[in-house]
Order: sequence, then C-alpha cells, then structure tokens
Amino acid sequence: MLKPLCLTVLSFMAFTAVYAQTVFKGKVVDAGTNQPVHGVTVSCFNNQINTITDTKGNFTLTATTPPDSLHFTSVGYNAKSIATPVVELYVSLSPSFANLNEIVVTGGREVQRRTEVPVAINVISKTAINETKATRLDLLINKIPGAFMVDLGNEQHSMSVRQPLGYKSLFLYLEDGIPVRTTGDFNHNALIEINQASLERIEVVKGPASSLYGSEAVGGAINFITQSPSPFLSGKIQAEAGSR
Repeated sequence: MLKPLCLTVLSFMAFTAVYAQTVFKGKVVDAGTNQPVHGVTVSCFNNQINTITDTKGNFTLTATTPPDSLHFTSVGYNAKSIATPVVELYVSLSPSFANLNEIVVTGGREVQRRTEVPVAINVISKTAINETKATRLDLLINKIPGAFMVDLGNEQHSMSVRQPLGYKSLFLYLEDGIPVRTTGDFNHNALIEINQASLERIEVVKGPASSLYGSEAVGGAINFITQSPSPFLSGKIQAEAGSR
C-alpha cells in the first residue's frame, strides 16, 4: 500500500513540475534580408534565464513561470522586446548601422567593438563599397585615412600605411582572417586573388600586427571580409553602366 502511494505522489510532483514550465520556441531573422540570425541572445527575468539562437536562427527557452516579456539582443542589431510572448515566435531584428561600423574582428581575432581594440583600425563598410563604385581594390583602400595604394598595372602594387610609399612586404593581406599568401611568399600580387564582388567589408590595421599575424604584418594588416553564405540556394546578378 505504501509503495503505490509513494509512486502516486512522485508522479504527481513530476507532473506538476513539468506542467509549471513554459517552453518558448521560435526563429529570429534579419528584417531586411529575412535570413536567419545566429548568436542572438534570448533572455527573460533580467537575464536570469537566457539562450542563444543556432545557425538556423532557431531557439528554445524554458522558464519555470511565464515571463512578462522576452528580450532579443545581438551585436549589430537593434535590441527588441516582445511583451506577453506566445509560445511560438517569429522575430525579425533590424540592423543597427551605427553599431555595425564599430564591429571589427581583425584587431584581436574575435568580434570586438572598434573602441575596445588597442590598435588603430579603420573599416570600409558594405555601404561604402557599393557607393564607391570601385573597379579596383586600390580605389577602396585609398578611402582609408593614412593608407595609400598604387596599382602598377602589371598585377602588382605598392603600398603605404603611415609611412613612405614602398615595395617591401610589410603588409599582410587576409581573406576572412586567413592569409592570402603563405609566409615568405611574394605579396605584391596577392590582391589579384581577392573576389571584390563578394566583399562585405574591409578592415585595415594601421600599425604593427606581428603579435597576431606574424612577421608579414610588421607594417599592418588588411582583412578582406566576404559575405556570409546563404543557407539556401541563391544567386545574384549585378550590372552597372555609366557614360561621360
């Protein structure tokens, strides 16, 4: 008699605990592109309970009591709160362009705000790349104060960042944080391997970066960051024309 009673009590307690939990599921997307946003922090009760979205923008958050609201925050996006949330959510976040200009990865090999990076670094944003209508990479690099590049017209160039123009291999060129050329390889024609049409932004470290990237970056580093691949099959055709 005692054993069935204990089992009944335990079953009731387990049922009560499960019943009291509220599970929120949903997806977070970019308001402009409708693409999933991963790494978004979803929280409630003053961040006492939180989770982050996966690579597909999905999240699951379990709360013991129903919260008044859910909060969504991510670097480069405006924060958003949803009052009295429903169990199934579809959330769109709008990009914060003011914050995007401050986000860099070249200065410390991780996502940081530009004001927190201990080196001088400049960023050419996607908007600036599109507005420049540059046909060569040197036309973009020359938008950076203190940087000057000359296209020699034979797949080579000369480069200067806060120093006289020269031909020495003092600057390291990276694509998504990976050196375009191996250490000791000739660097003056490395830019011919950069796909300019795929660029999301360009980060220029104006000063020695050897502690992060080795001896090739004694004069500075230029990181060409490409666009994130779409999780879906997609393509893009772009054409421009002009006249004099």
